[in-house]
Amino acid sequence: MAALTTSSFTSSVVTTLDSWRAFVDRTPEPMALLTEAELGELSPAERVAYDDERSDYHAELPALRTPMLDRTVTKGLIFMRLNRGQQTGTPAG
Repeated sequence: MAALTTSSFTSSVVTTLDSWRAFVDRTPEPMALLTEAELGELSPAERVAYDDERSDYHAELPALRTPMLDRTVTKGLIFMRLNRGQQTGTPAG
């Protein structure tokens, strides 16, 4: 696997000092929004690619810390702990 650098950072995996620096220094480039008329001219494949690019941009932005996000993260961590070591049967989460 290639080392993550500031110019190639596209992953949320932060496991080394270099990847942490790339994560902290990265500023997502805002994308140009298309007008309704321009969106109507896109083929279905182009529309999917445009929507994916928009989703990727928003996924790179920092999450706002809200009570709902805190509860979701807490519940996720609880389920991960409950499922630790489960080999058979229905997992708790």
